[in-house]
Amino acid sequence: MTDAGRSHEKAVLDRLADIRDRRDGDIWSLDAEGADMRIVVRRSTGEEAHICTIHAAALADERDLLCSALDHLRLFLGLFARASARVRGLAAEIERLTRRAERKSGAQRAAILIGEGPFRRFLETCGAGGPVRDAQAADTRLKGVLAIQSKKDIDTDSRARTAFDALLRDFYRWKKGGAA
Repeated sequence: MTDAGRSHEKAVLDRLADIRDRRDGDIWSLDAEGADMRIVVRRSTGEEAHICTIHAAALADERDLLCSALDHLRLFLGLFARASARVRGLAAEIERLTRRAERKSGAQRAAILIGEGPFRRFLETCGAGGPVRDAQAADTRLKGVLAIQSKKDIDTDSRARTAFDALLRDFYRWKKGGAA
């Protein structure tokens, strides 16, 4: 979506929120007048006003939709506000976790991963050597796959870092069900 489209949507939402706020305390109801129905508002000031007439040909669903418009506006804007707050909270959490992960060195990340069962199962698909049953076997397999002597090489050798990053991409793809 373009910036202009987003700006238009924001303007519409702002206008609807303003209407909702100005109608706070108002109650809409249906009132029969002959064969026709009227929507009557009882405003927060106590004043009553006939705001529209719904003709007899209108279906019950159409009457309900019109009569419930203000309540629906309140509901949807409330849902939207809660969803927006949740998305902002999740985005902040992702940012926090990303910053925390970026602070860890490659060697630290490797040490954490070799302790995890899914990574050890993934390592079984890499290189030769059979099952990877514990962290020691995972450490050995990781060093063999990356052709390094120490996990610290991931932080000091650009070739090892590139190989480790590629291995991580393969691991995340493998976890999602893709091929390594």
